[in-house]
Amino acid sequence: HELNADDLYGTYSAFPLSALALARRARKGGRADYAVVLLEYLDVDELDATPGTFRDREQPSLKESWYTTYAAALRDLEEWGRARDAARDGLTLAHLHRDTKRELLWSLGVALHELGDSEAIEVLDEHAKLRAEPWALARLAHALDEAGRRDEAWSVLRRMLGGLRRASVVTVPSGLLLAAEVLIELSEAGDGGVAGDGGTAGSDAAADGGTAGGVDDAADGGTAGSDDGADGGTAYLERARDLVRLVRWSRAVEGWKPQARAEGLARRLGIAAEDPSALTRREAEDLLARIRGLGPAAGRDRAGSGRGGQRTGRGGAHRRGRRENGTVRKLLNEGSGFITRDRGGELYFGMPRGVPAPPAGTRVSFEVITGFDKKKNRPSDKAVAVRPIERPEAG
Repeated sequence: HELNADDLYGTYSAFPLSALALARRARKGGRADYAVVLLEYLDVDELDATPGTFRDREQPSLKESWYTTYAAALRDLEEWGRARDAARDGLTLAHLHRDTKRELLWSLGVALHELGDSEAIEVLDEHAKLRAEPWALARLAHALDEAGRRDEAWSVLRRMLGGLRRASVVTVPSGLLLAAEVLIELSEAGDGGVAGDGGTAGSDAAADGGTAGGVDDAADGGTAGSDDGADGGTAYLERARDLVRLVRWSRAVEGWKPQARAEGLARRLGIAAEDPSALTRREAEDLLARIRGLGPAAGRDRAGSGRGGQRTGRGGAHRRGRRENGTVRKLLNEGSGFITRDRGGELYFGMPRGVPAPPAGTRVSFEVITGFDKKKNRPSDKAVAVRPIERPEAG
């Protein structure tokens, strides 16, 4: 500073370059607050906007470096509003290096997502086109899922899973667990379709009056409906278990505490008693290989196509609604029964194979699939993704 006091931002001044380098090092060392102080000391308008070169390759200008480092440091500090504004300002520069654009899009997308802004999806999608890393795809999938666009989220998750490597597992645990939840849901839907003729027949019988005859019809056909597509449902559940096993193993290897979300899914999938640290690296690689088989190259996208939460399956298109609450009224067998909705009426439900149904009297939350009953030639509803929200009352 003293040596260049007369020309701090001149061509031969090392001041801005040194300050930027120190700010980047401070941020990487966990001192994002110090990086922000350093960067705010610089006058960004005075920084050179001319791209540099290194070994005949173009490099970001000093001004670009200031914006990327500043937005990233604010992101580290979780100052989402300021990070958003800094990234937006940086993206308005006349010249943007590809790396600069990618980093600023990431800071902007994360900030918008944390602020609950729907624009986050568009920004994160643009970033993923420049860098389709697992952690970037996981963030995009979460944004889509939170916006109620689960089919699109699953498509993005499949891209993430298809390129998954062992080194990246620890960076995307939430994405892997979201994928596990979607797979459980798909298994409940029976290979991407509705419950089947039996399942819809049971639902319709209950809706038409809940008589003994209707219940018997559902009992005879409902099981068949829940078994329809059992092979696909079982495969989905196995991959969901693989995902949860992998997350639990990675945390055990790193010496981290168990994650509540992962442990909850482990209990739901019947693998909570397994010791995650007992998994060998070779076994973990085998899990990864099976999980990568869910990627786009593995076959058609079973989660369906199109927007708006629609899927196409053997039973016809069906649409997902919002989650509802209700009470399990009666079980037909260990894995299916009827739910009385809080809003009125009853729905048939079937659990994934190997997962027991909540006992009668249990308060549950669930999603409603609106499918099409070919026998009755009209739409029909079924409850899926059934989850207990409290224990049944004693007696």
